[in-house]
Amino acid sequence: MKKNYILLTLALLLSIQLFAQKKYNVIVYTNENENFWLTLNGVKQNEEPTTNVKVTDLNAQNYAIKIIFENKHKEPLEKTLWLPEQSSEITYRIKKKKKGNLVLRMFSVVPLQESVIQKSDKSVVKYTPVPRNATESTKVVTTTTTVSGGKKKGNKGGSISVNIGDNSFGLDVNINDSDADTDKEVVVTETITTTTQEPEVVYEIVEEGCRFPIENGELNRAKESISSKSFPDTRISIAKQIIDNNCFDANQVKNLVSIFTFEDSKLEVAKYAYHKTIDKENYYKVNDAFDFDMTIEELQDYIRNQQ
Repeated sequence: MKKNYILLTLALLLSIQLFAQKKYNVIVYTNENENFWLTLNGVKQNEEPTTNVKVTDLNAQNYAIKIIFENKHKEPLEKTLWLPEQSSEITYRIKKKKKGNLVLRMFSVVPLQESVIQKSDKSVVKYTPVPRNATESTKVVTTTTTVSGGKKKGNKGGSISVNIGDNSFGLDVNINDSDADTDKEVVVTETITTTTQEPEVVYEIVEEGCRFPIENGELNRAKESISSKSFPDTRISIAKQIIDNNCFDANQVKNLVSIFTFEDSKLEVAKYAYHKTIDKENYYKVNDAFDFDMTIEELQDYIRNQQ
């Protein structure tokens, strides 16, 4: 019976330790020019409204998220975030649907060790489960259980001690077993320490810009929509509408430009997409979409004038 209790205790401690090792970052951003506050489990994470918030050091597997827009005419967005088993950085995007209402959609998931802080992060916030004016406090709870049994022959002694802890959580378990010609006594002492402190907040303010390119699936659907139209002016108009609401990398711009037949249409779209490209240093790849060197030179002149 005692062995089962010890094994159960150790298994519980091991599971706590493994779970405590998991960390998550959550990024919420929008290209819709709508500033917002991000709340997790009812606690506001960023003090000033912005279009891009990154919350670090999350360690639970689900959170109630609420997006409150600075524009009071916009309805708040609410949903439950279910985080993966692996430590990850999860990105959510606030986008506008066809009817004009805003929705929150998952954009990407990458292992935490592969994630990097992009220059275009508007706000980086260390997660806090309590309001930001909280003060540091520590609560310690100690429980001692004593079990006495009958007399045992012989003389045996042993102990098991397990300690798990970090800056915000501590757990100590000590099990002492002493068998002699006296009553058997098992003493279990459990100490749980929780610390709540005012969180560290780091803000990185940078100029507005694109952070993520459009998903390839969305780009393919956009190309199909453009290609389904007969008139060149209509196709260009739809392309510009898509560019206005998304960001691209240079390869995606090249693919978008390539669906146009006329050289002047290709050039117009390439110029229009330049400011919505996240890797402008690779914009030379767009040249492959053109048929004439003269068009490439005109695009290069346009880009030089923008710098």
